[in-house]
Amino acid sequence: MASKSTVSESDLKELKDIINSRFDEVDKRLTTIEKEQIEIKSEIKSQLGIIDARLKQLENSSQKIPDLAEKVGELKNWRQIGLALFGVLIGGIITYLIKNPNP
Repeated sequence: MASKSTVSESDLKELKDIINSRFDEVDKRLTTIEKEQIEIKSEIKSQLGIIDARLKQLENSSQKIPDLAEKVGELKNWRQIGLALFGVLIGGIITYLIKNPNP
């Protein structure tokens, strides 16, 4: 026959204390995780704010590109006009020297 073991109140209390201590450990770990999660969320929000500010700067800068391209185009046109005028001036001087060899 199997022997019956009796469970005393002190055994039950000890078991209850072990279970409660494990729940307390789990609770502490969850609390720590929640605190870390809050810190991570805060850091993410901060980084998103920085990224948003940088994107706005890039957006403002990119809106200036067409104006800059137009100005560069205008400078290129002025350079071409200047070179054409210089060529006309040199051509005029050479023509003058050919027609008037004696100064």
